[in-house]
Amino acid sequence: MIRFLLFTLFGILINKSLFAESEKIYLHYQDRPPYFIINKTSKKLEGGELFILIKKVMKEAEIPYEFQISPTSRSILAIKERLEKVCIPSAYITKDRQEFSHFSIPYYKDKLTVLAIRKEDKRFDKYSTFEDITRDQSLIPITKIGYSFGEYMNKVLAKNKNYISTELEKVDKNKIKVTSLEPEGILESVAHKDADYTYFALNEIQFHIKNNKKIRQVVKIKTLKDIVDAESRYFMCSKEISENTMKKINAAIKKVNEK
Repeated sequence: MIRFLLFTLFGILINKSLFAESEKIYLHYQDRPPYFIINKTSKKLEGGELFILIKKVMKEAEIPYEFQISPTSRSILAIKERLEKVCIPSAYITKDRQEFSHFSIPYYKDKLTVLAIRKEDKRFDKYSTFEDITRDQSLIPITKIGYSFGEYMNKVLAKNKNYISTELEKVDKNKIKVTSLEPEGILESVAHKDADYTYFALNEIQFHIKNNKKIRQVVKIKTLKDIVDAESRYFMCSKEISENTMKKINAAIKKVNEK
């Protein structure tokens, strides 16, 4: 009888362990072309460069998952507080984020980060670096709540604009504008003179210049001499997700990138 009970208990524990490993993880995203594209008719996520890659990775890893649309700030909080098994599969890596998250190996590399400014605005002509531009307090940038732009740009923004993306209560509105708008809306804000400039990867700005007439007519790209390394994107995951699952994701990334 005792042997039977022990065998039954062992079986339950094994089943629980297997179930835990196979539990669904939630992949948070925003409507953010060219990375994630929502079909305007069906209102469903159906395209985008990262969307296609992520689906290949998750299929290769054989991990149950579900895409969920969520603001970046809310997703980061869910990861930080370990509220659920969630990943942001499009994140830039920073030392601060590494303290409370699992990061995969990189699976996608953006083009260099550049500025978007108005074609008519000559105030930028005398500057060639992000450092110099952010020192000029008459030039007001606009940025998205919760977004990180890599260690170097984060450091410059903290020094020259007193801006740290995780400390919104300390934002100085006279130095920088922070918004919940998506990147297309942010670029339109620059076009409408609600701010003087913003910054995203070149490929992201190029997409909106190509597809949005207003942005194309008014906005231009300015490259920066001190931005010399393009940022990579990673799966940034809650520590509620096991290390074994992260190993599966990493192995899948390697296989997908080899194809």
